[in-house]
Amino acid sequence: MFVNSLSVMPNKIYLYLIICCFQYLSAQTDVSGTINTSTWSASNSPYIVTGNILVNSGETLTIEPGVTVQFDSDTYLKVEGALYAVGTSSSYITFQSNAASPDKSDWKGIRIRSTGGSTIDGSQNYSSGSQLKYVKIKHADRGLYIHDTGFHLSYSELSTNNMAIEIDSSIC
Repeated sequence: MFVNSLSVMPNKIYLYLIICCFQYLSAQTDVSGTINTSTWSASNSPYIVTGNILVNSGETLTIEPGVTVQFDSDTYLKVEGALYAVGTSSSYITFQSNAASPDKSDWKGIRIRSTGGSTIDGSQNYSSGSQLKYVKIKHADRGLYIHDTGFHLSYSELSTNNMAIEIDSSIC
C-alpha cells in the first residue's frame, strides 16, 4: 500500500503543475472604464476590453511590445490623454476583435481626440503625445478615428477593418 501511494503522488504533482501552467498560459486581464496613467504589460496579456475605455486628458496609457488587446463587440478606446503603444519589428502590439470568428466592424476602433494627438517636429519626427509604432489594428469599424489633431503612426498594419483611418477636422 505504501508503494501505491508513492506512485500516485508524482502524478498529483504533475497534474498540479499542468493546472498551474494552464492558468498562466490562459491569463487575461479584463479592462473597461476610465484609465489613469497605466502600463499594460505582455505578462498580463491579452487585455480584454469588456466596455468602452477612456484615457483622460493628462493621463497616459502605455502598452508594451507583445501585448494583445481584444475588444468585445461595439466597444472602443477613446484617447483624450496620450496613448503610447510602441512595439518592435519582432514584437508587434495587436488591437483586434475578441469574437470567436472575427470580422470587419466587430469593435468600434481607437478614437484620438484633439487633446490626445501627437506633437511632431519640423523634420516630421515624433516629439511627444500619442504614438503608435509597430502595431496591428484588425476587425474594427474604423481602425483609427483622428479628430482635430495630428497623429504619429509608423511601421503599422491596419487590416480587415471597415475603414482603416478616418480623419475629421472642424477646422476649415
